[in-house]
Amino acid sequence: KVENLLSAKVSADLSSFDVPVTVAVYGRDILGKQVLGVSANASVDALTVGASFDYGVKAKAYLVGASASYKVDAFTVAAGINYRSADEQLYANASIETTSLIPGATLKLAYGPTSKDGKVTSNLLKEKYGQIDATCTIAF
Repeated sequence: KVENLLSAKVSADLSSFDVPVTVAVYGRDILGKQVLGVSANASVDALTVGASFDYGVKAKAYLVGASASYKVDAFTVAAGINYRSADEQLYANASIETTSLIPGATLKLAYGPTSKDGKVTSNLLKEKYGQIDATCTIAF
């Protein structure tokens, strides 16, 4: 249970200036954990890239991440990586998905970190690899 939760975010979409970038500055749990961060996302045609940086003032630790996705024909390919300094943890994710092969269904093959109780337990730096999931979501 979190008491006295206060978070704030200011973002700007620069597309009106012919720059396909969205930037944000935010504070999460300002009264508690005091996490400050910045993020940026850019989209050009079928490619989307993003980066973020969070700094925990009380924890004196940071989280840095990057992601990219690309839509080609009937498939979307995505990948990302994150590093958390508090426990020197590096984890990644990657996926490929399509909605075109089977009408009404989304097929997805994905690699990502494993988690327990909502916390990531994978760490590529310590040879604790994630998991691979193959899913089919059908909409009626």
